[in-house]
Amino acid sequence: MITFITTAWAQTPRADYRVVPLPGSINGIKSADFTLTDQCLINYPRGNRDMERNAMMLSQYIEELTGMHLSTRPSINAKDNATNITLMLDPKVEGDEGYSGMDGRTTIFDYWSVPTLRRWHQGKSTASEKKLRSLYRKVLRLCNSEPTLARGQFFDLMYVNQDTLDTSRQYAYLRHCDGEMTLIVANFSDQAVDTSVRIPQHALECAQMPAGKCLCRHLFNDATDTLLLSGDTVIPVHIEANSAAMIHISLQPD
Repeated sequence: MITFITTAWAQTPRADYRVVPLPGSINGIKSADFTLTDQCLINYPRGNRDMERNAMMLSQYIEELTGMHLSTRPSINAKDNATNITLMLDPKVEGDEGYSGMDGRTTIFDYWSVPTLRRWHQGKSTASEKKLRSLYRKVLRLCNSEPTLARGQFFDLMYVNQDTLDTSRQYAYLRHCDGEMTLIVANFSDQAVDTSVRIPQHALECAQMPAGKCLCRHLFNDATDTLLLSGDTVIPVHIEANSAAMIHISLQPD
């Protein structure tokens, strides 16, 4: 809840408090009449960057409505409230921001903050958020260090895996260059899956890879195994929920 402390609470039938995020409650504090002038200041708690941005937004909003520009500043003492507007957060109110975020949006405003990024900036990321960030860091580094990912050609595998993959939840493709290739399988399901991916002969021809014994290196955990690559090769794959598998495939030297 945000409490606006002024010397009066404006009573008007035209007031509209349907704002986003929607406050849990709006409390008026009665005192002497208050007149809004261009000499008024908008105060915010010192050191609170979020409330500082809110103060700037309110100043812009008032200017658009009245033509008066109100300066903002950190609150100095209680006397500031006598002739100015002060933004304060009620310390007793707990909970998340006043929007759901279930539709993928944080808010309709672009000055708000994303909770996960705010926690990361404050060093308070959850275990799952740290795991996800570590995964993205590894993917970005692989995209620069692995030639098949950095400059490889794309080959779609979905047309030969309609019967092996849940096409509404998994997606598979290859990136290939210099006679090597990397198999990428993404899992958009909330459940881990054990599945298999078929690599057709046409993919081997495009990648210029002859049939033979290959070395498979799992790029996310550096595990290795061998594979006999032939015309229509089927590769078993385990993928964690909402994650992916990346397997680099190269011919094994004799």
